[in-house]
Amino acid sequence: MPGINLWQAIALSSCPQMGRTNSGDSWGQVILNFPDSNQFLFYLCADVILILTEKVTGELEMLQRHLVILKQVVENEPIGILKLAEETKIPSHKVRYSLRVLEQEGLIRATAPGAVTTNQTISFLRELDSMIEDLSKKAEDLKEIKITR
Repeated sequence: MPGINLWQAIALSSCPQMGRTNSGDSWGQVILNFPDSNQFLFYLCADVILILTEKVTGELEMLQRHLVILKQVVENEPIGILKLAEETKIPSHKVRYSLRVLEQEGLIRATAPGAVTTNQTISFLRELDSMIEDLSKKAEDLKEIKITR
């Protein structure tokens, strides 16, 4: 694409939203018409970072929900979907999804009276604090990345 540098081309090729704008222009045309292509790249990178952080935030929220559900199962087994939804204030469709994920991971088992823990739950819970500490450390490490402009 004439008029754009390597970094802009990489950004265009790596961003899944890059295709056509709402007006039908290609993103290459937008870059060429942007008064300052470096400014465009800055906004593009900011958008990519926002997309990535939103994705990570969503994954962490889902992990938190799974752990809240697992905690309730551990403390109140056997426990059913409606009781879990009531106790956690999580919508029942999200409770079902979390239960399915926890069951696929072997941490709970479905029974007629409700979800119960498995032998794998105990070993998982022993490692849980360490896993959360690792995630926390990774988040702290992000603060150490200093990007100057």
